Amino acid sequence: MTFTAAGGIPKAKTVAGCVAPMGDNMKTFTAVSTLALAVAAPFAAKAQVYDLGEIVVSANLEAVAADRTGATVTIVDAEALAAGGETRLTEVLQRLPGVTVNTRGPLGTNTGISVRGASQNYVAVLVDGIDVTDPSGTQVAYDFGGLTTADISRIEVLKGSQSALYGSRAVGGVISITTRRAVEEGVRHYVEAEAGSHSTRALSYGLTAKGANHDVAVTLSHVSTDGFSAADEADGNTEADGYRENKLSFNGSVTLDNGARIGASGFVSASRGEYDEGFPLADGSPDEVMNRNAKGLRAFAEFQTGAIDNTLAVTWFHGERRFREDSGFGPSDNTYTGRRLGLSWQGATDLGDHARFVFGADTTKEEFESAGTFGAATADSRISGVFAEMNYAATDSIDLSATVRHDNHSRFGGHTTGRVALAWRIEDDLILRAQAGTGFRAPSNYELFSLYGDPALEPEKAAAPISASKSVMATAPRSAPRPSGSKSTT
Repeated sequence: MTFTAAGGIPKAKTVAGCVAPMGDNMKTFTAVSTLALAVAAPFAAKAQVYDLGEIVVSANLEAVAADRTGATVTIVDAEALAAGGETRLTEVLQRLPGVTVNTRGPLGTNTGISVRGASQNYVAVLVDGIDVTDPSGTQVAYDFGGLTTADISRIEVLKGSQSALYGSRAVGGVISITTRRAVEEGVRHYVEAEAGSHSTRALSYGLTAKGANHDVAVTLSHVSTDGFSAADEADGNTEADGYRENKLSFNGSVTLDNGARIGASGFVSASRGEYDEGFPLADGSPDEVMNRNAKGLRAFAEFQTGAIDNTLAVTWFHGERRFREDSGFGPSDNTYTGRRLGLSWQGATDLGDHARFVFGADTTKEEFESAGTFGAATADSRISGVFAEMNYAATDSIDLSATVRHDNHSRFGGHTTGRVALAWRIEDDLILRAQAGTGFRAPSNYELFSLYGDPALEPEKAAAPISASKSVMATAPRSAPRPSGSKSTT
């Protein structure tokens, strides 16, 4: 059962096709009851709906109208997420075209994804603009195993080589996740509760508040499950692999009297998960445990200097994983810690009525540390880049975009990537999209400097051929010729 009062988050429409109907839930969670309440506070003003239009945040360096990008993007909006009712985000992703989910067990166990055949090592993952891939991993990637839909309002899956926009690791694509936003005037509360098989329980509470010059959103969530054994019970693995997580996410912004806008978003999460050891699988002991703590923050300022629109941002991520197990090699206790600190500046200006030029620079430092039974190691590296993008409205139905980026890695030097994209609105409801790009993946600190690493490793390079797609949209009105970018609200 689902109950909703006083409306919800406005729908942002799907690009390159709509989301397929929801199927049955995976074995890890079969919902038997759902309670969702969205209630306006008694003192809130009458709800006012804001039409966000068809805006894509991830496809270009600036947010762009969906019918004006040549990139292939699939969007899952808040309405589709609410209608599906899935608890695991991977249950949503696995229904999307070109996305494959590789899970190793119940909720909380290691889970990766691939986009058009490119594994998670080649896919950038952002949550509210924060790079959440783990710098402490053997290869820098994001583990989707414990991620739930509790605080998520929008998902964008950008396909193809995007290193010109996002740098190293965006060889196969980008998954950009946006958490709940305050999109309606006044104060609103959201409460959700779910229960299902394997003693699975999910609870969340959200608060949003929006005024004339400010907005804020906070979500608290909890999920727990007894799980089941991912290994074969015939081999003695009869124990269940349980999982629990607590998470806080938040975002907010303020528009100052001079027109500048400042804001921040972030999250804090703590989880505990059980898993089956690798040596030997027939052990059946319930003593393999991973504790994970993750924190992320992004602070930004948007302001104008003359004809240039500026965005200055700083991002920070900290992740820690502790593994305790008793396998055929004996007991072990190991902790892996990764940290990432980034600073970026981006400027944009109109060049006449038909072109917009975007440019900027960024720098990111990643640190890796391991300690425990398998030995200790520390390493760090920095990658800095400059980038530029030209968006040009060739006609009232054709938009072109060209992006170039040069990155310099502190260990192996520089690399240049590029991307070109075209959107041709053949008819009001028919769009032809085409893009071609190059990408590269820098070796992780573990691959370079761990006991098993090789400091002589070079970056992997990729040249994606031209790809084309055809989009049939419910409504695709022809836009004005000027390709002026819409600023991101994240």
